[in-house]
Amino acid sequence: MSDLSNLFDNPPMGAPHTDLAAAFDGTEAAARMDPLPTGEYVARAVSAALDESRKGTPFYGVRFEIVDGPHAGRRLVHRWFLSSAALPYSRRDLAALGLSTFAQLQSGAAPTGLVRIRVALRRDDAGAMFNEVRDVSPGVPAAP
Repeated sequence: MSDLSNLFDNPPMGAPHTDLAAAFDGTEAAARMDPLPTGEYVARAVSAALDESRKGTPFYGVRFEIVDGPHAGRRLVHRWFLSSAALPYSRRDLAALGLSTFAQLQSGAAPTGLVRIRVALRRDDAGAMFNEVRDVSPGVPAAP
């Protein structure tokens, strides 16, 4: 049996997992969601963190949640890479969102207020469709 299985069979003090099996077995699986249509959406940042790609390139990632329209509640991630080639562009974009110091990125600070995100629909090498955030802009255009 795996170490992870032992952890759940014999939880340490203060970490009960007794309801996990019932919760797992009694929960309906979420439906698969199709990618969002190409377009612009109004969103807000819900989380942010420094991380690195599988190849070791550092990036600052922000998870956005769409706040209105038929896709409200859907979430998308955008990454600003911090390689030497991408850094000037990442600095420009993040500064426009109010993130101008590395200390803000380290602390997990996220853009405040509403933003516009431009979403593209892409196809991977295997033919699967997925979304890609192509641009994040501060502010939201006024309603007509």
